[in-house]
Amino acid sequence: QYFIEKPKVSIIVPVYNVEKYITKCVDSIINQTFKEIEIILVNDGSKDNTLQILNNYKMYILLFPGVLTEIGSEVFTVETLEELTEAIAAGGTISIAQSIDAPTGFAITADTIIINNDEITVTEDTEGNGVFTVTEGTLTLNGKGTINGLGNNAWSMALWAKGNGKIVINDGYFTNVGAHSEEDSEHFDLIYVSDNAQVEINGGEFKCETPKWTLNIKNNSRETASIIVKGGKFYGFNPAEAEEGNFVAPGYKVVEKNGIFEVMPE
Repeated sequence: QYFIEKPKVSIIVPVYNVEKYITKCVDSIINQTFKEIEIILVNDGSKDNTLQILNNYKMYILLFPGVLTEIGSEVFTVETLEELTEAIAAGGTISIAQSIDAPTGFAITADTIIINNDEITVTEDTEGNGVFTVTEGTLTLNGKGTINGLGNNAWSMALWAKGNGKIVINDGYFTNVGAHSEEDSEHFDLIYVSDNAQVEINGGEFKCETPKWTLNIKNNSRETASIIVKGGKFYGFNPAEAEEGNFVAPGYKVVEKNGIFEVMPE
């Protein structure tokens, strides 16, 4: 349930076995321009994964337009590199209110929710292991802000899930356009997965310097790591025809228009 203290409108959504559509439904309500609302989701005994998806939303209060705050947990609203570093160390829910350029990427080792409302860059990063590297726990990315992996290195990844980490992408713009390397200018991974890690993509836009490597699983991890795509727009990259095979979840399809591949329910 999403609500403000004194909503002008209550939106009641009965749901039953709609795992393919519920995320888009709820997100479309949240992202509309009129914000003085509460959203009540009524699950009528669904037998698919609808309830699990609804549980991911939990309960939030809208403190001001565009920022949803989970009830019962502290939200760190950050505007500087120092504040973001401290908030990631503490874990929990983080709202990024202004653009931040970090000297290197951030390591995620516990459940963390990031509401990105601006841009995170790592322009001087010499490592290239991802703006966020997740080794344990789940990193959930919300908000329409940008995560730009372009740095001073040969990799320029935006995200890397490794170890037992998991990344859930619900929205945002992910890019590393402009990446360059004297060693290999034909291969820059944007979203990279290894070991036993997982990436789930429910939305967002993805634009990679080398489009065929927009999504990639490390060679020796292709039996244990996974990428599942249930939404999103991909520039010059069809997630159903990746080097490793089809990343698109069953029940979803890819529609191409002007070189942009969008994943949606069948």
